[in-house]
Amino acid sequence: MSSLEGRKLYVLNYMWDNSVIDVALHKVGWVYRTQEEAKSALPKVAKELGVEYKL
Repeated sequence: MSSLEGRKLYVLNYMWDNSVIDVALHKVGWVYRTQEEAKSALPKVAKELGVEYKL
């Protein structure tokens, strides 16, 4: 799960529960199966949101 606070995107560990938010995040391509997969995709997500990426 993530939270956009200020100009920072916080990414958290989250368990899928088939909610509307889960489905929406999946449709835009922001659901990842592994931490490695997420780490490689997060710079692009940050750019889409117009925020800085920092690991």
